[in-house]
Amino acid sequence: MARSRIVRPEFWSDEKMATISRDARLTYIGMWNLSDDYGVVKGNPMWLKNNIYPYEDISQEVFRGWLNELMRLKRIVPFEVSCEGFYLIRNFLKHQTINRPSQTRNPTPPDTLTTDSLNTHDILIDETEYKQSINRVKTETETATRPRPEKDSCPISKIIGLYHDTLPELATVIKISQELSKKIRTRWNADKDRQSLDWWRWYFEGVRKCGFLMGQKKDWAATLHWLTGRENMEKVLSGYYLDRDRPSMSRAEEDFLNERV
Repeated sequence: MARSRIVRPEFWSDEKMATISRDARLTYIGMWNLSDDYGVVKGNPMWLKNNIYPYEDISQEVFRGWLNELMRLKRIVPFEVSCEGFYLIRNFLKHQTINRPSQTRNPTPPDTLTTDSLNTHDILIDETEYKQSINRVKTETETATRPRPEKDSCPISKIIGLYHDTLPELATVIKISQELSKKIRTRWNADKDRQSLDWWRWYFEGVRKCGFLMGQKKDWAATLHWLTGRENMEKVLSGYYLDRDRPSMSRAEEDFLNERV
């Protein structure tokens, strides 16, 4: 199927293109539309003529003459694969923007392009440019077709909202930093049970039962940063800071505060 291609303004002022006939230049543009997204097009002259000029009465001899002009100018390079002819449109990928490249539908040109119209230096340049370009487009194709990772399901803002609603006495989160977001997301993904807002409400309600964490026994209170630390969360969940009807601090609480000094 023919594809839309870009004709850049520089094409019309190209001095080299001006040395060939107008019909050869138009044929060149038609070959862009018929090529795959890697600059390779079928090399059957009759097929090309019928697709580029379906309503024109043009002889095969005349049409082949236009193809020869393009080959002499080194704009197209013929090659064969399994006895079938193809043309490589040189520098195609340098001048065309391929937004959604399709899978390769034509053979890749051989490492050595056998044509009398190119000398060894030109062949090396052409091969290098082509390989670099086709690798780039293939990479873009793989990236476009690669399954995208699922959208992050951790509702960080809602969890912070629950923290504020459940523990209004504790420090307010003024700005959601990357560090805090990472902590919440890591704790969320660490256990499937934690992947619900009901669990986080239950967790914050458990914090409220710990007078020590609420700042009722010392000039210190927990923050959301602290509560979402891995070791801190495990201690809270294990009941490490529960009051247990004690008017004074436990040895564990005293050790914790001493470590902070």
